[in-house]
Amino acid sequence: GEVDNVSCGKDIDLYNKVKNGQSIGSNSSCNANDQVVIMQRDTEIAAGQTAWWGEAVLFLNDNPNHGKADSFKDTRSVNDIVTLWNNFAQGKDAKTIHDEAISEFENWRVNSYPSELSSDEKNLWRQSETVLRMGQILEKPNKNYGMVLASLPFRHRHRTDNHLLYGAYLLQNHEY
Repeated sequence: GEVDNVSCGKDIDLYNKVKNGQSIGSNSSCNANDQVVIMQRDTEIAAGQTAWWGEAVLFLNDNPNHGKADSFKDTRSVNDIVTLWNNFAQGKDAKTIHDEAISEFENWRVNSYPSELSSDEKNLWRQSETVLRMGQILEKPNKNYGMVLASLPFRHRHRTDNHLLYGAYLLQNHEY
């Protein structure tokens, strides 16, 4: 959707502005550590009415500042990324994109949790399943499609840690 204000700054400062109904301003320069970007849409909603608003933040890692950048630099262009987003969104509004994402996620789930789980245990199972799914690379085409992205320090156990995560998927009867 449209944006009335975009600002960059310290998380707590911008959080308090939003919480207190203040304008976030329009600081568009983020040149410090621990900065966040906040987007704001000003609107009035009548009592009993609802409204949806969404904003997509697209990221392209095409100029990483790292000694091994060639191994993870994204060779696509900004236009490539915008085209991918537009093909995904297909002009849909925020509520439709949200509802379709929830539906896709629920269709991915399997009810393989033990039947004797309490309600709290079932919720924990579903939360854990969700965290595993969030760590899975689902961007197509990608040579790593289905792999669990483990942000682990380089060490000899990296493969073992990933295998444990795949084991967790298999125990839940998910394909990866």
